[in-house]
Amino acid sequence: MLFSLIFTFLILVFDVQAKSKERSLTAQLLEEYCVSGRPVLNDSTAVDVSLGVTLQSIENVDESAGSLTGYYWLNLEWRDEYLTWQGWDILDGQTSDIRLRTEDIWLPDIEIYNMIHREDLRTRDMVVVSSDGSVVWIPSYKITSSCEMDTTFYPFDEQSCLLKFGSWVYNGWKLTLKLSDMSMDISTYLTNTAWDLISAEGKLNTVQYECCPEPYLDITYTIKLRRRTTPTGIKQEHTGSKDSKDEHTTEKEQTDDTQLCDTIDEGEKRAEFEAQLKRDYEEKYLKEVSELEEKYQIEISSLQEKVSKLQAKC
Repeated sequence: MLFSLIFTFLILVFDVQAKSKERSLTAQLLEEYCVSGRPVLNDSTAVDVSLGVTLQSIENVDESAGSLTGYYWLNLEWRDEYLTWQGWDILDGQTSDIRLRTEDIWLPDIEIYNMIHREDLRTRDMVVVSSDGSVVWIPSYKITSSCEMDTTFYPFDEQSCLLKFGSWVYNGWKLTLKLSDMSMDISTYLTNTAWDLISAEGKLNTVQYECCPEPYLDITYTIKLRRRTTPTGIKQEHTGSKDSKDEHTTEKEQTDDTQLCDTIDEGEKRAEFEAQLKRDYEEKYLKEVSELEEKYQIEISSLQEKVSKLQAKC
């Protein structure tokens, strides 16, 4: 009995010590930490920030307002040279990472340049910090961004909406951006009922202005959407006898054939619409060219007449 009590007491002591070591580590790391200063030991060193985006869903495409609303997870990674504890004896190798509140450390000021509205989806944000100073931050947002709409081919139109990410106050010498992947992560994307997602590719851009020698970086994602036009068809419930399987199968085949015919008919209508639109544009442009040529000939004739009169006077 006495041995059991001593054993339990030792376990509790070691458990408290282990917890206190992690608490001591957190306290020491943040003791003289400056949240407004870039986390580099050398001021000439740029902070390398890797950006990735997970597209969860598209909530709304507002053509009249020219906006796109969606749910996104950002994946931001960088190294903080003031949050390292490799080689410290304080944890004896027991802890390889800790969790810290976002308000306690420096964060990259990555903003969406064409953002209309942003809603945080989490009430409390945390980051994961590894012993080598690597920081991982995954905030989640509902974002409404501006999007230039082109409905020329409505209802068979495709839209390309941009999301432009970049630092608000740092140039490329202070903070460098890197693409973690060439496109958004759509592995958990929820299908939209009105729009098909074609692609969501990203591109790293470097802009150099004439006024300033330093570069400015941004990562722009292009979300390509296609309006859904194919009718889904209405599934009719069979109310006959449960034993009439053949009749039910025949009705299902007829429904499938009807949906297939609707799809083929819709494709033919789309092709006919695009061909007619092309003819209308060609006719319009040819008419405009003809009018310009006629106007040009009139102006040339008028000019030649004026020249002839001048020559006669001279």
